[in-house]
Amino acid sequence: MMKHTDSIYLHELRLKCHIGTTAAERRKAQIITADIVLACDLRKAGKSDRLENTIDYSVIAKKLSALAAGREFSLLEALAQSLADACLKDRRIGNVTVKVAKKGILPGVRSVEVEISRQCG
Repeated sequence: MMKHTDSIYLHELRLKCHIGTTAAERRKAQIITADIVLACDLRKAGKSDRLENTIDYSVIAKKLSALAAGREFSLLEALAQSLADACLKDRRIGNVTVKVAKKGILPGVRSVEVEISRQCG
């Protein structure tokens, strides 16, 4: 597979999600932020200036928001994996890095974050 050196970044995508290790914690939706890096070849889009030649990041953001809202997660790791899997369904994305952050859950810690990187195939 060709190495992709171009990237599309979605910073601090706000996801409404039922997440936590206890049923009580999952009862109420929480806001999780996600940083997504999509590695893909952007040369054709750069030359053509046409949306159909790139990854439509508004479509990706909506898909990830719906995924997060559509089910419960116990772990940030599982949420991150699900987000990565959803991104990689688009075969134009060679690899993806997902970082999810949950703020204010530990005293004295601004946020707890999990970051994963996954490749297509």
